[in-house]
Amino acid sequence: MSTTAAAKATPAKKSAVAETKPEKKPAEKRAYQATGRSGQVSMKTSTTPLAFAVDVKKTEAKKIAYREGVVSRFFADRAKAEAFAAAVNDGTMGQRNDFYSDATDAVVVETTVVA
Repeated sequence: MSTTAAAKATPAKKSAVAETKPEKKPAEKRAYQATGRSGQVSMKTSTTPLAFAVDVKKTEAKKIAYREGVVSRFFADRAKAEAFAAAVNDGTMGQRNDFYSDATDAVVVETTVVA
């Protein structure tokens, strides 16, 4: 038997550090809501705190709410939300995703915690 086979045959011992780690609690899910310019409320549940959302207007949409503005995505921080809104407004997001191809005006709105 070679040394590698012998090493594989003996089970590895657990280190003392691994045994003393505290048990992780699952993150608490919360519900967040944001209201679009059309008045339509959007909700999302997440374990990450979501403080901002992006409201998008779609000029070619059949539904009136989409033409007036609906919340399309939620974000944890303002910088990422503003970057996404800028990508929608300058048309680069429309090149990557058909939903945003006729989006003309995106703004950042704040969210509220529901539960």
